[in-house]
Amino acid sequence: MYIQSFEELENGNARIVVAMEAPELEKAVREEFEVRKDQYEVKGFEKGQAPFEKVLEVYGETALYQNVINARAGAVYQFGLKETGLRVIGRPTFENVSVTEDKQMVFTYRVMVFPEVTLGAYRGLRAKRKAALVTEEDIRQAIEKEQEKNVRTIDIEDRPAAEGDTLILDFEGFLNGEPFDGGRGDAYPLELGSHTFVPGFEEQLVGMKPGETREIGITFPENYVADLAGKDVIFKVRVHRITRKERVPVEITPDYREAVRQALTVQAEQEALDNFHKAILSQAAQNLIVTLPEGLVEENGEALVRDYASRMGIAPRTPFDQVCQMMGIDETLLKETIYPTAEEQIRLDLLIGAIIRNEKIRAEKEAIEEFASRMASSYGVTVEEVRRRYDDEALQRLCSKELAMMAILDSALEE
Repeated sequence: MYIQSFEELENGNARIVVAMEAPELEKAVREEFEVRKDQYEVKGFEKGQAPFEKVLEVYGETALYQNVINARAGAVYQFGLKETGLRVIGRPTFENVSVTEDKQMVFTYRVMVFPEVTLGAYRGLRAKRKAALVTEEDIRQAIEKEQEKNVRTIDIEDRPAAEGDTLILDFEGFLNGEPFDGGRGDAYPLELGSHTFVPGFEEQLVGMKPGETREIGITFPENYVADLAGKDVIFKVRVHRITRKERVPVEITPDYREAVRQALTVQAEQEALDNFHKAILSQAAQNLIVTLPEGLVEENGEALVRDYASRMGIAPRTPFDQVCQMMGIDETLLKETIYPTAEEQIRLDLLIGAIIRNEKIRAEKEAIEEFASRMASSYGVTVEEVRRRYDDEALQRLCSKELAMMAILDSALEE
């Protein structure tokens, strides 16, 4: 392999073009064929037993080249970084791959160049710290929430389902008479009135009884996933049980109220400290002098959205515009909230790295051991489990980042 071209672009981007020469490409094609030969079916041969030349004749060069692209694109990219000495940030964009007439495979990558960073003020920053106040209304609401948790579940057998009940049910959705993906659930607990299903579904379950079966017709919203948006479907539903939560009264003694007050005070003090630290770190990040590469903020903003979406059960490969539709995120929310949050996080990460380099921070053994102990405690695991998940280098890096963070926070002052 060799670097065919390297070009610095505008806005902190660059393009790397790497060529895999013909002999190396031929070798790679045969190696990847050996890895995958069991998947090829050729008439006259048992599956996986056809020779390379016969597979090439049946499937063609393009299919065999695709194996190389899939398996080697990452290694080719790393070669390009090493040969150019380029330091990058964010994910690369695989722009193009082609095979020339003289059988060279040419890979083209667009990358974001790691930006030049100049430290601004990060020690001795000032911010306001709110007082940790707990009111009688706070105590009342906290007690009410605790009482809501103190419930028991009872079976409803003497009446039909009503709003507030939880139905244990089986359901399956049909589009044009055929089941559709994601439309089935078995022994699924659904609280009527929770609005966790598409509009019109829960409302039609009111009045059902255990053992009853019903067909429900609904129309999916226009902003739903593409395959179902605006479509009329039928759900076949069978109810197994109907349950309801019943509150169990709790005696509110003076000692109980005082315990609640103390717990809320600790919580309020921690919240005030967290907000103070957040304000200080935000200042330090904004004081950093840096021009971010074009596309980096948007990339990290999308990562924030997808991270939250995954916790809601949205598939990772769902197109980003569909993810935004499903989560009610519009362009205004992206530009005014999500992208600024992503930019501040990027700036903070760059700041921490710059402080580590500037102050030559390298966590020592004792600090790393204490850090691993705290990490184990926060995750509820043993130190041994932490060390199995993170090698010495990773723990050293994480601990050094924490030390750099504390260089900012320990020197902060209250206004």
